[in-house]
Amino acid sequence: GGLRISTLERMSQRIESRIAVLISLRNVLVLLSAVVLLLTCAGLYATIAARVESGRREYGIRKSLGTTAARIFMIVLRLALAIVAAALAIAFVLTLAGGSQLVEALGQGLSASRSTFYLVAAIMLGTAFLAALAPALRASTTPPSESLRDE
Repeated sequence: GGLRISTLERMSQRIESRIAVLISLRNVLVLLSAVVLLLTCAGLYATIAARVESGRREYGIRKSLGTTAARIFMIVLRLALAIVAAALAIAFVLTLAGGSQLVEALGQGLSASRSTFYLVAAIMLGTAFLAALAPALRASTTPPSESLRDE
């Protein structure tokens, strides 16, 4: 009789507060994903650019022996895609080993589907392609005389 109810909450209010938590968690994860994607792209660009710079002599010799610019362009792109494919293979193994449980624990009931993993793989391969474009163009347009002159 003498007890007083201090807070009374409707079910709709509880659901809305729960959804607000999930939305804020999703926003944080989207922001972190964007930062990781940007850093991945920058790191991949630096790796491929360093490889192209160190292989300048090789590309010059290839061009002087008759390799086309398109072929050199494809060699550099294939290198970038191979790096990302290896990283994705390792990431999928780690995800299958324990990452799914982490997503489900952090997502408070949300689950990670296979389509999400395929989307991430497609985004990463697209990022690798974009990051390798400038170094691939630089490698394919370098005149053979310029790269052989340094010797």
